[in-house]
Amino acid sequence: MALLIIMMITGIFTGVSPAILQAYGAGHNGRVGKIMRQGLWLALILTAPGMLFLSHLDTLMLKWWQAPTIVNSANSYLDSMLWGLFPALGFAVLRSLVCSISQPPPVMVIVIVATIFKTIGNYTLAFGKFGFPKMELVGLATASAIAHCLMFVFLLIYVLGHKSLNRFQLFQNFHKIDPKILWELVWVGFPIGILAII
Repeated sequence: MALLIIMMITGIFTGVSPAILQAYGAGHNGRVGKIMRQGLWLALILTAPGMLFLSHLDTLMLKWWQAPTIVNSANSYLDSMLWGLFPALGFAVLRSLVCSISQPPPVMVIVIVATIFKTIGNYTLAFGKFGFPKMELVGLATASAIAHCLMFVFLLIYVLGHKSLNRFQLFQNFHKIDPKILWELVWVGFPIGILAII
């Protein structure tokens, strides 16, 4: 159930890429930055209810007659995993930007490094290696959440530091929310998010 919700939320952000591609192809550099900013705002907006739902999923699982031991294990896993929700969504937005303007190599490098880190982190935290405590499922979730955070931070650093992206004014007036663009992103991405869980 939790995986389906995460897949649906992540699927919504597939609307960011075509919107940026359209603006970039038309030469509307300012709109490229505006779409990216609204994508990050959408990530923030969806993170709050997403975390709230995942943190209370144990109550629903008990009502669906799941064994308490399974519910406790799942709840411990989700309590750690949910902290990686916004970084995962934020990374999806930045990835859409970078790939849409034909600069995918940084994304590939970051994903490869994060995958290696996650693999080592899973082994270390789940089994209690190298002086770390044995955390089992919580260790797996913690490693995944940290990996998502690192992916988002590294790609954000790339976006902020790459001079060729300055023309898009990516973080200008970041505090301003544009409901029209938000709705456009949801309108395109929501059906894809629904299809992802069917």
